[in-house]
Amino acid sequence: MDSLESLTEFVADLPGEEGRLMRCMSKAHGVMDRDIAQGLEEQIERRNNPLACQSGCAVCCQNRAIAILSSEIEAISWYVVNRVDGAAKERLIERLKVQHNSRICPFVIDDVCQIYPVRPLACRAVHIFGEPCMAGEDVLAKRPGDVWYPGIDTAKAVSMEVLSWYGIDDPEEKVKAFEAEFLIEKTGSMQDHDWGVLVALMSK
Repeated sequence: MDSLESLTEFVADLPGEEGRLMRCMSKAHGVMDRDIAQGLEEQIERRNNPLACQSGCAVCCQNRAIAILSSEIEAISWYVVNRVDGAAKERLIERLKVQHNSRICPFVIDDVCQIYPVRPLACRAVHIFGEPCMAGEDVLAKRPGDVWYPGIDTAKAVSMEVLSWYGIDDPEEKVKAFEAEFLIEKTGSMQDHDWGVLVALMSK
């Protein structure tokens, strides 16, 4: 599976709108991942509880709606069609065919995210400290003090990158769009999205 670094290198010379999309989203993901890494270091030093999120834990992928931008849907679709193959691709096709009304993320197989380098910003943002999440647990409601995610500065910096994909390039216009919550209007739920078009593309 790609790392964000290897994917960023791969799409550096990708032509056309696909290339523009993937470079834009890779920049946004890079900003988010950088700020999260820095923030987690600070949080780990300040808290007595360890970071609960570890490889192989996929509870948050199974019991909550995952916010996703339209640009992220496009980036995920490109990635799955062009960078996922073999048995993983076949299993994803079957999952996506029956995804409707499921609360489980269709891109997680055997508790492993198959789109990790391009996973949504919402997935990248939230981290839990203390005890690992229990199946069905609403951590935000039950123990909000154990939840950490980056603040408004990170949200703004990430948005400055994403907004370019939507044709907003002027820095002042980007700030206005951010303050007007332009990207909120472009956000839906991963689980509620109709992935039928992607299944057709993957099945070619």
